[in-house]
Amino acid sequence: MRSVSLEKRLYTLVRGAAKALPIEFQNVDESAYSFIAALACHSLHNASTSSRIWLTHSNPRVRDRMAAELDLWKIKALTLPELPADDDQGINTAPETLAARLAILNHLCSPPSGKKPEILILSPDSLADAAPAMSSLKDAVYKLAIGDQRDPETFEQDIINKGYDKVSQVHAHGQLARRGGIIDIYSWHASAPLRIEFFDTEIDSLRKFDIDTQISTQRVKEAQISLSNTGHTSSIADYIQQDDRLIATGDHLPDSYDALIKNDGDLTDLTLCAGSPLGTFDAGDFILNETRRHRFFQQIADWRADEWHIFITFSNVGEKERFTELVHDDFFSSQEITALFGELIQGFTVPGSKLAFISSAELFGRYQTPQSRRKTNHLDHQRRARAQTALEDISIGDLVVHAEYGIGNYAGIETNDDGQEEITIGYHGGSTLSVPLDQSHLLSKYVGLGGNKAWFYGMEQGPQVSRKIDSRLCSQASSNTGTAADHARLRSPT
Repeated sequence: MRSVSLEKRLYTLVRGAAKALPIEFQNVDESAYSFIAALACHSLHNASTSSRIWLTHSNPRVRDRMAAELDLWKIKALTLPELPADDDQGINTAPETLAARLAILNHLCSPPSGKKPEILILSPDSLADAAPAMSSLKDAVYKLAIGDQRDPETFEQDIINKGYDKVSQVHAHGQLARRGGIIDIYSWHASAPLRIEFFDTEIDSLRKFDIDTQISTQRVKEAQISLSNTGHTSSIADYIQQDDRLIATGDHLPDSYDALIKNDGDLTDLTLCAGSPLGTFDAGDFILNETRRHRFFQQIADWRADEWHIFITFSNVGEKERFTELVHDDFFSSQEITALFGELIQGFTVPGSKLAFISSAELFGRYQTPQSRRKTNHLDHQRRARAQTALEDISIGDLVVHAEYGIGNYAGIETNDDGQEEITIGYHGGSTLSVPLDQSHLLSKYVGLGGNKAWFYGMEQGPQVSRKIDSRLCSQASSNTGTAADHARLRSPT
């Protein structure tokens, strides 16, 4: 029995020829769901930059996992929060959840604007949830941009007349606060409040800020304010555009979909993505258990002998350094082995393409789900607040210490391609590190002896040290539109 190649299945999905009979990506281990979805999303993005992938799964744990892993494959993941059971109108739902959902819907009213392709992750049941009509959301917005001429007094009164409450300090959606030429407003649809600074009657600055610390977190060039809390006359499914594609996963499926990623549970010659053959290591096994470690090296040797390409993912550079100490210094000198930085809960293989992905979390026995990480958000919030305040005492050119990368020169705050503000640190040899502003708690001002020449430890040489997937892997995602794959042939076994 011959199997349709992965390349052809992606091509059929992109062309939209699967409405009558959805495309099936069968025999895919759950650990590779995000990988297959990312391949489909890159392929779709190459054909139409205004399109999105909609990805459904009924299990919130799996949805959280896929959202966390998609950044590794250079995908922007959006997650639609699920409403409680029997509350499709959102009557008994927390205001924060409703605001997050409205922010997603408002985002869906426009095509993707960033350089990364987008995947919206949601429960299949959410497709039938009641929602404001897209036209009503588009009409009920107040658009702002830096340089706009608006009288602060008139603007404030207009917003209040639209139902916003004036308070001394915003702490909930639908509120407005003013201090002279600065107006803070928490729009109905926004995930974060907006700070508008006026210079006379001109908008001089637009910044998102943290609701708890009241500290600015991101500079934006333009913004939208919802003028009313619109009624629900439509459904979530009505936001799916003609060029979008809906991919279903799991056992609970929506009524209709363009493609299905499923795990048949059995390893066969037609397996598209299999779970990692290395299995899982308990904490300390890789260091102390010589038999398990020998099995790891034997598997690596077998893969290399068969001309496989091996990718090992690490959460940070320090973790990679620790791994290198346990193996040997030239482990990554081979072209067949590549280190990636990002989230991968479990490893997997793509036998037909001779690709193996190994997660350092499995090797070191450190398992932390996205849900368990969110439990630390409150403490992280406090650390970020203290760190952001401390940045006020750091000037460009000062020495700073990063918790993982060591000492470098503070070069200021810049905005990346996605509109996110990042702290830039320079290192010896021209290397630079970009630190997201919400991770500024990892930085501190260096206090010690010596001049202002930056030295470092734990840094790789090179112009870019941001967490980025190897560009060669990205080329595989677009192979079905003509881009040659550097490492694989992206075809299912036949």
